[in-house]
Amino acid sequence: MIRKLPAFFFLLIFLGTGFSACKKNKKDRDRFSDEEEVAESQVLIDTLQYKPLSGMNITRLRLDTSHIRPRGTWGVMLRMKVDFQDSSAFVKLRERGFDGYLVDMYVVPQGTKADRKFTELLKEKFLKSFLKDGNRDIKYIADAESFRYRRKFSFSSLGLPAGRHNLNFKIAFLPVKFKPDEQLNKFVRVDRIEKKPDFVYNGKFQCTTPPLKKVRVKVTKILFDKEKGKAKDSDFTLLKIGSGYPDLYWKILAGRETVFKAQRDKNSLDYKGDLTSKAFYCTEKDMLTFAVFDHDVSVFNRDDLLLRKKGKLADFSHDANNPDIFSSKKIKTAEVVFEVIQ
Repeated sequence: MIRKLPAFFFLLIFLGTGFSACKKNKKDRDRFSDEEEVAESQVLIDTLQYKPLSGMNITRLRLDTSHIRPRGTWGVMLRMKVDFQDSSAFVKLRERGFDGYLVDMYVVPQGTKADRKFTELLKEKFLKSFLKDGNRDIKYIADAESFRYRRKFSFSSLGLPAGRHNLNFKIAFLPVKFKPDEQLNKFVRVDRIEKKPDFVYNGKFQCTTPPLKKVRVKVTKILFDKEKGKAKDSDFTLLKIGSGYPDLYWKILAGRETVFKAQRDKNSLDYKGDLTSKAFYCTEKDMLTFAVFDHDVSVFNRDDLLLRKKGKLADFSHDANNPDIFSSKKIKTAEVVFEVIQ
Protein backbone atom coordinates (compact mmCIF):
# COMPACT_ATOMS: atom_id res chain seq x y z
CA MET A 1 0.00 0.00 0.00
CA ILE A 2 1.27 3.44 -0.90
CA ARG A 3 1.60 5.78 2.05
CA LYS A 4 3.12 9.11 3.02
CA LEU A 5 6.29 9.33 5.07
CA PRO A 6 6.72 12.09 7.66
CA ALA A 7 8.33 15.09 6.05
CA PHE A 8 10.97 15.38 8.76
CA PHE A 9 12.33 11.93 7.79
CA PHE A 10 13.62 13.44 4.58
CA LEU A 11 14.73 16.78 5.99
CA LEU A 12 18.50 16.48 5.72
CA ILE A 13 20.96 19.20 6.65
CA PHE A 14 24.52 18.97 5.46
CA LEU A 15 27.21 21.57 6.06
CA GLY A 16 30.33 21.43 3.92
CA THR A 17 33.67 22.87 4.83
CA GLY A 18 35.19 22.78 1.36
CA PHE A 19 37.40 20.44 -0.54
CA SER A 20 40.36 18.62 0.97
CA ALA A 21 43.63 20.39 0.26
CA CYS A 22 45.54 17.12 0.28
CA LYS A 23 47.05 16.04 -3.00
CA LYS A 24 45.74 12.62 -3.98
CA ASN A 25 47.13 10.02 -6.32
CA LYS A 26 45.31 9.02 -9.50
CA LYS A 27 43.45 6.16 -7.87
CA ASP A 28 42.12 8.49 -5.19
CA ARG A 29 41.18 11.15 -7.73
CA ASP A 30 39.04 8.69 -9.63
CA ARG A 31 37.09 7.76 -6.50
CA PHE A 32 34.35 9.96 -5.05
CA SER A 33 34.69 10.77 -1.35
CA ASP A 34 32.55 12.51 1.24
CA GLU A 35 35.20 15.21 1.58
CA GLU A 36 34.51 16.35 -1.96
CA GLU A 37 30.87 17.07 -1.31
CA VAL A 38 29.82 20.62 -0.51
CA ALA A 39 26.26 21.09 0.77
CA GLU A 40 25.38 24.59 1.71
CA SER A 41 21.79 24.68 2.97
CA GLN A 42 18.81 22.74 4.24
CA VAL A 43 17.26 20.45 1.67
CA LEU A 44 13.66 19.32 1.94
CA ILE A 45 12.47 16.37 -0.12
CA ASP A 46 8.71 16.25 -0.26
CA THR A 47 7.54 12.66 -0.56
CA LEU A 48 5.05 12.30 -3.38
CA GLN A 49 4.84 8.49 -3.39
CA TYR A 50 6.33 5.74 -1.26
CA LYS A 51 5.71 2.01 -1.49
CA PRO A 52 8.06 0.03 0.78
CA LEU A 53 9.51 -3.42 0.20
CA SER A 54 9.57 -6.12 2.86
CA GLY A 55 12.69 -5.93 5.05
CA MET A 56 13.98 -2.83 3.28
CA ASN A 57 15.02 0.48 4.87
CA ILE A 58 16.22 3.75 3.36
CA THR A 59 19.19 4.46 5.63
CA ARG A 60 20.73 7.36 3.74
CA LEU A 61 19.31 10.10 1.55
CA ARG A 62 21.62 13.02 0.89
CA LEU A 63 20.99 15.86 -1.46
CA ASP A 64 23.38 18.66 -2.38
CA THR A 65 21.77 21.18 -4.71
CA SER A 66 24.98 23.12 -5.41
CA HIS A 67 27.69 20.50 -5.82
CA ILE A 68 31.04 21.36 -7.39
CA ARG A 69 34.21 19.32 -7.81
CA PRO A 70 37.47 20.95 -8.95
CA ARG A 71 37.62 18.84 -12.11
CA GLY A 72 33.88 18.47 -12.61
CA THR A 73 30.67 20.34 -13.24
CA TRP A 74 28.26 22.38 -11.16
CA GLY A 75 25.01 20.63 -10.37
CA VAL A 76 22.88 18.47 -8.06
CA MET A 77 24.43 15.48 -6.26
CA LEU A 78 22.03 12.82 -5.01
CA ARG A 79 23.02 9.90 -2.78
CA MET A 80 20.83 7.12 -1.52
CA LYS A 81 21.53 3.95 0.45
CA VAL A 82 19.08 1.11 0.94
CA ASP A 83 19.66 -1.74 3.41
CA PHE A 84 17.89 -5.08 3.66
CA GLN A 85 17.25 -6.64 7.08
CA ASP A 86 16.83 -10.09 5.53
CA SER A 87 16.45 -11.84 2.19
CA SER A 88 12.71 -12.47 2.43
CA ALA A 89 11.89 -10.09 -0.44
CA PHE A 90 14.27 -11.92 -2.78
CA VAL A 91 13.02 -15.36 -1.70
CA LYS A 92 9.47 -14.31 -2.59
CA LEU A 93 10.75 -12.76 -5.82
CA ARG A 94 12.27 -16.03 -7.03
CA GLU A 95 9.15 -17.94 -6.04
CA ARG A 96 7.38 -15.71 -8.57
CA GLY A 97 9.88 -16.77 -11.26
CA PHE A 98 12.07 -13.65 -11.38
CA ASP A 99 15.89 -13.39 -11.19
CA GLY A 100 16.19 -10.04 -9.42
CA TYR A 101 15.29 -6.36 -9.60
CA LEU A 102 15.99 -3.74 -12.22
CA VAL A 103 16.44 -0.47 -10.34
CA ASP A 104 15.28 2.48 -12.43
CA MET A 105 16.50 5.91 -11.23
CA TYR A 106 16.40 9.46 -12.56
CA VAL A 107 16.11 13.15 -11.69
CA VAL A 108 14.09 15.41 -13.99
CA PRO A 109 12.50 18.87 -13.84
CA GLN A 110 8.93 18.59 -12.60
CA GLY A 111 6.52 18.04 -15.47
CA THR A 112 9.08 16.43 -17.80
CA LYS A 113 9.94 12.78 -18.49
CA ALA A 114 13.19 10.89 -18.20
CA ASP A 115 15.37 10.49 -21.29
CA ARG A 116 13.95 7.70 -23.44
CA LYS A 117 11.27 5.32 -22.29
CA PHE A 118 12.25 2.54 -19.92
CA THR A 119 10.85 -0.15 -22.23
CA GLU A 120 12.79 1.24 -25.21
CA LEU A 121 16.06 0.98 -23.31
CA LEU A 122 15.40 -2.63 -22.43
CA LYS A 123 14.99 -3.64 -26.07
CA GLU A 124 18.73 -3.21 -26.38
CA LYS A 125 21.42 -5.51 -25.05
CA PHE A 126 21.76 -5.04 -21.33
CA LEU A 127 25.08 -5.21 -19.52
CA LYS A 128 24.63 -7.52 -16.54
CA SER A 129 25.39 -4.82 -13.99
CA PHE A 130 24.12 -1.49 -15.31
CA LEU A 131 22.77 0.64 -18.13
CA LYS A 132 22.97 4.44 -18.43
CA ASP A 133 21.23 6.72 -20.87
CA GLY A 134 21.13 10.50 -20.44
CA ASN A 135 19.69 11.31 -17.03
CA ARG A 136 18.52 7.74 -16.47
CA ASP A 137 20.37 4.93 -14.66
CA ILE A 138 19.27 1.32 -14.56
CA LYS A 139 21.06 -1.17 -12.31
CA TYR A 140 20.50 -4.82 -11.49
CA ILE A 141 20.47 -6.42 -8.03
CA ALA A 142 19.82 -10.07 -7.25
CA ASP A 143 20.61 -10.39 -3.54
CA ALA A 144 19.77 -8.69 -0.26
CA GLU A 145 22.84 -6.47 -0.16
CA SER A 146 23.13 -2.78 0.60
CA PHE A 147 22.16 -0.84 -2.49
CA ARG A 148 23.93 2.48 -3.06
CA TYR A 149 22.97 5.11 -5.58
CA ARG A 150 25.10 8.14 -6.35
CA ARG A 151 24.65 10.41 -9.32
CA LYS A 152 25.63 13.92 -10.29
CA PHE A 153 23.15 15.84 -12.45
CA SER A 154 24.88 18.87 -13.94
CA PHE A 155 22.88 22.06 -14.32
CA SER A 156 23.94 22.14 -17.97
CA SER A 157 22.33 18.73 -18.61
CA LEU A 158 19.08 19.85 -16.96
CA GLY A 159 18.92 22.79 -19.39
CA LEU A 160 16.83 25.01 -17.11
CA PRO A 161 16.81 28.83 -17.09
CA ALA A 162 18.33 30.53 -14.06
CA GLY A 163 16.04 30.58 -11.04
CA ARG A 164 14.14 28.40 -8.61
CA HIS A 165 12.83 25.08 -9.94
CA ASN A 166 11.10 21.94 -8.70
CA LEU A 167 12.85 18.66 -9.56
CA ASN A 168 11.57 15.11 -9.22
CA PHE A 169 13.64 12.13 -8.10
CA LYS A 170 12.29 8.66 -8.71
CA ILE A 171 13.60 5.19 -7.88
CA ALA A 172 11.73 1.97 -8.58
CA PHE A 173 12.51 -1.75 -8.15
CA LEU A 174 10.98 -3.79 -11.00
CA PRO A 175 11.04 -7.63 -10.97
CA VAL A 176 12.92 -8.98 -14.01
CA LYS A 177 13.79 -12.30 -15.60
CA PHE A 178 16.68 -12.43 -18.08
CA LYS A 179 17.64 -14.64 -20.97
CA PRO A 180 21.22 -14.84 -22.26
CA ASP A 181 22.29 -12.99 -25.37
CA GLU A 182 23.03 -15.39 -28.22
CA GLN A 183 26.31 -13.73 -29.19
CA LEU A 184 27.96 -12.12 -26.15
CA ASN A 185 27.82 -13.78 -22.74
CA LYS A 186 28.53 -10.56 -20.84
CA PHE A 187 25.19 -9.22 -22.10
CA VAL A 188 21.68 -10.38 -21.38
CA ARG A 189 18.24 -9.60 -22.73
CA VAL A 190 15.06 -9.07 -20.78
CA ASP A 191 12.78 -12.09 -20.97
CA ARG A 192 10.04 -10.80 -18.67
CA ILE A 193 9.55 -7.71 -16.54
CA GLU A 194 6.80 -6.70 -14.13
CA LYS A 195 5.10 -3.46 -15.11
CA LYS A 196 4.31 -2.42 -11.54
CA PRO A 197 7.33 -1.99 -9.23
CA ASP A 198 7.60 -3.81 -5.89
CA PHE A 199 9.26 -0.72 -4.42
CA VAL A 200 8.84 2.87 -5.53
CA TYR A 201 9.95 6.19 -4.06
CA ASN A 202 9.04 9.43 -5.77
CA GLY A 203 10.13 12.72 -4.25
CA LYS A 204 10.24 16.41 -5.12
CA PHE A 205 12.81 19.01 -4.11
CA GLN A 206 13.70 22.58 -5.01
CA CYS A 207 16.98 24.01 -6.23
CA THR A 208 18.23 27.28 -7.65
CA THR A 209 19.89 26.88 -11.03
CA PRO A 210 22.56 29.31 -12.28
CA PRO A 211 22.63 31.04 -15.69
CA LEU A 212 23.69 28.80 -18.57
CA LYS A 213 25.92 29.81 -21.45
CA LYS A 214 25.33 28.35 -24.91
CA VAL A 215 28.72 27.61 -26.44
CA ARG A 216 30.25 26.12 -29.54
CA VAL A 217 33.93 25.46 -30.12
CA LYS A 218 35.63 26.43 -33.37
CA VAL A 219 38.97 24.98 -34.43
CA THR A 220 40.94 26.97 -36.99
CA LYS A 221 43.93 24.67 -37.23
CA ILE A 222 45.48 21.53 -35.74
CA LEU A 223 49.01 20.70 -36.95
CA PHE A 224 50.89 17.57 -35.90
CA ASP A 225 54.61 18.12 -35.28
CA LYS A 226 56.08 15.40 -37.51
CA GLU A 227 59.60 15.97 -36.20
CA LYS A 228 58.98 15.93 -32.45
CA GLY A 229 56.01 13.59 -32.68
CA LYS A 230 57.73 11.01 -34.89
CA ALA A 231 54.68 10.68 -37.07
CA LYS A 232 55.79 7.45 -38.72
CA ASP A 233 55.94 5.73 -35.33
CA SER A 234 52.76 7.27 -33.89
CA ASP A 235 50.69 4.11 -34.41
CA PHE A 236 51.45 0.52 -33.55
CA THR A 237 49.63 -1.99 -35.73
CA LEU A 238 50.37 -5.62 -36.46
CA LEU A 239 49.98 -5.21 -40.22
CA LYS A 240 51.63 -1.79 -40.62
CA ILE A 241 49.07 -0.72 -43.20
CA GLY A 242 48.98 2.88 -44.47
CA SER A 243 51.31 5.80 -43.95
CA GLY A 244 51.61 5.43 -40.20
CA TYR A 245 50.63 9.08 -39.80
CA PRO A 246 48.19 9.89 -36.97
CA ASP A 247 44.41 9.68 -37.28
CA LEU A 248 43.65 13.00 -35.60
CA TYR A 249 40.44 13.99 -33.86
CA TRP A 250 39.45 16.31 -30.99
CA LYS A 251 36.95 16.29 -28.14
CA ILE A 252 35.25 18.71 -25.76
CA LEU A 253 34.45 17.55 -22.24
CA ALA A 254 32.49 19.13 -19.42
CA GLY A 255 33.82 17.47 -16.30
CA ARG A 256 34.12 13.81 -17.34
CA GLU A 257 31.27 13.94 -19.83
CA THR A 258 32.08 14.19 -23.53
CA VAL A 259 29.85 16.88 -25.03
CA PHE A 260 31.35 16.72 -28.52
CA LYS A 261 33.64 14.33 -30.39
CA ALA A 262 34.92 15.36 -33.83
CA GLN A 263 35.28 13.02 -36.77
CA ARG A 264 38.65 11.40 -37.38
CA ASP A 265 40.99 12.58 -40.13
CA LYS A 266 42.96 9.52 -41.25
CA ASN A 267 46.71 9.67 -41.88
CA SER A 268 46.86 13.40 -41.39
CA LEU A 269 49.42 15.93 -40.21
CA ASP A 270 47.00 18.84 -40.80
CA TYR A 271 43.53 18.14 -39.42
CA LYS A 272 40.72 18.51 -42.00
CA GLY A 273 37.74 17.07 -40.13
CA ASP A 274 35.04 18.83 -38.08
CA LEU A 275 36.04 22.43 -37.41
CA THR A 276 32.98 23.44 -35.37
CA SER A 277 31.34 21.58 -32.51
CA LYS A 278 27.64 21.26 -31.91
CA ALA A 279 26.30 23.83 -29.44
CA PHE A 280 26.27 22.84 -25.77
CA TYR A 281 25.42 24.48 -22.44
CA CYS A 282 27.72 25.10 -19.51
CA THR A 283 27.92 27.20 -16.36
CA GLU A 284 30.68 29.59 -15.34
CA LYS A 285 32.01 27.02 -12.85
CA ASP A 286 32.10 23.95 -15.11
CA MET A 287 35.55 22.57 -15.87
CA LEU A 288 35.89 22.32 -19.67
CA THR A 289 38.53 20.38 -21.60
CA PHE A 290 39.77 20.67 -25.16
CA ALA A 291 41.75 17.56 -26.14
CA VAL A 292 43.39 16.22 -29.30
CA PHE A 293 43.84 12.48 -29.85
CA ASP A 294 45.41 10.06 -32.29
CA HIS A 295 43.08 7.13 -32.93
CA ASP A 296 44.85 3.76 -32.63
CA VAL A 297 43.47 0.99 -34.80
CA SER A 298 45.27 -1.68 -32.77
CA VAL A 299 43.18 -3.57 -30.23
CA PHE A 300 46.17 -3.46 -27.89
CA ASN A 301 46.39 0.32 -27.56
CA ARG A 302 44.17 3.14 -26.43
CA ASP A 303 43.86 6.33 -28.43
CA ASP A 304 46.90 8.51 -27.75
CA LEU A 305 46.32 11.84 -26.00
CA LEU A 306 48.34 14.43 -27.89
CA LEU A 307 47.16 17.68 -26.29
CA ARG A 308 44.87 18.64 -23.42
CA LYS A 309 43.89 22.08 -22.14
CA LYS A 310 41.55 22.53 -19.19
CA GLY A 311 39.82 25.58 -17.81
CA LYS A 312 36.55 27.29 -17.10
CA LEU A 313 34.76 29.14 -19.88
CA ALA A 314 36.39 32.43 -18.89
CA ASP A 315 39.85 30.85 -19.32
CA PHE A 316 39.35 30.34 -23.07
CA SER A 317 39.25 32.90 -25.88
CA HIS A 318 35.78 33.86 -27.15
CA ASP A 319 37.09 36.05 -30.00
CA ALA A 320 37.27 34.42 -33.44
CA ASN A 321 39.85 37.00 -34.48
CA ASN A 322 42.08 36.17 -31.51
CA PRO A 323 41.96 32.39 -30.91
CA ASP A 324 43.87 30.53 -28.23
CA ILE A 325 46.99 28.93 -29.67
CA PHE A 326 47.88 25.69 -27.89
CA SER A 327 50.83 23.38 -28.43
CA SER A 328 52.35 20.26 -26.92
CA LYS A 329 55.16 17.82 -27.51
CA LYS A 330 53.39 16.32 -30.53
CA ILE A 331 50.99 19.08 -31.59
CA LYS A 332 52.77 22.01 -33.23
CA THR A 333 49.75 24.30 -33.03
CA ALA A 334 46.02 24.15 -32.31
CA GLU A 335 43.98 27.33 -32.74
CA VAL A 336 40.76 27.22 -30.73
CA VAL A 337 37.87 29.56 -29.84
CA PHE A 338 35.06 28.90 -27.35
CA GLU A 339 32.36 31.03 -28.96
CA VAL A 340 29.54 32.15 -26.62
CA ILE A 341 26.33 32.16 -28.65
CA GLN A 342 24.04 33.39 -25.86
